[in-house]
Parts: sequence; structure tokens; C-alpha cells
Amino acid sequence: MTNKILLVFLLSPTLMVNAQEDFGRGETFRKEVITEVHNQLRLCDFEDDFSISEVKTTHETFQICEFTDVCDPGTYFKIYKAGFYETPDKYQELYFTKRDTLIFARETKLSIFGNDTIIWSCDYFFEKGALVDFSSLGHGKTEEEDWNPESIITQFKERLGQQ
Repeated sequence: MTNKILLVFLLSPTLMVNAQEDFGRGETFRKEVITEVHNQLRLCDFEDDFSISEVKTTHETFQICEFTDVCDPGTYFKIYKAGFYETPDKYQELYFTKRDTLIFARETKLSIFGNDTIIWSCDYFFEKGALVDFSSLGHGKTEEEDWNPESIITQFKERLGQQ
């Protein structure tokens, strides 16, 4: 009996890790996606051969950067950036699509209290438009009991409605 309990105890961490891997795609996958997003963001920031639009309101900005492939008349990728400020918090959202399919999203919240800052961010990774992984940093909504990572998809669709 003791041997069976010990065996279950030793195998439990392995079983939990394997169960989690069904959802997550691993660090290599995340690094590849983030590298592609950063490379495209650099093009949006420094190149002239793209289309960008920006909508400014009192407390919110919304930008779209899109590239097309010379050989393909459809838009190859778009990056949507949104930001707004509600004292003491600054929020930013970034969505990366390839051929109108969501590939990556990032939410960031920076809270400023005098000389102190608290940062929370969450990166979301998608395949074929479905959420397959996410990674968060800091203390924020990912720690709330009722947080649903799939809500980023609804949030993205709401942003699309603002175009």
C-alpha cells in the first residue's frame, strides 16, 4: 500500500505537466511568435511602405498598421494597437493578425502610484484563430477567480468594431 501511494505521489507532477502541455505550446513556440511580432512592429515604426491610421479621443488611441504582399492582393498582416489612461492606470492592447486570423495578443496595465509602478501583462498565442497558450507577468486580472483567457477574443472583436 505504501509503495502504491509513493508511486502515485511521484507520478502526479508528471501527469499534471503532461495535462498542461495539451493546452500550452511551449517556450519555443512562444518565442517564434513574439519574434515575428517584434519584427513586424519594427517595420510599422520605421518603414514608409505601409498604411497606418490612428484615431485619437480624449483618453484613448487606436492604431492600425497593415502590410500587403506584392504577390497577393489581400492584406498579409495587421497590427492593432490601442491604449487608454484611467488614473492611475495606463492600459495598452496589441493584436497581431496574419491574413485576418488572430495570431497574437498582448494586454498591459501600468499602474503608477507616486514613485511606485506596478506592471501586469499577458501574452496570448493563437493557432487558426483559437487560443492555444498564454503567459502572464505580474499581478493582475489573470489571478482573479472568474478570469477567462478566451475573453481576449471578444475584446479583439470589439476593437475591430471600432475601426
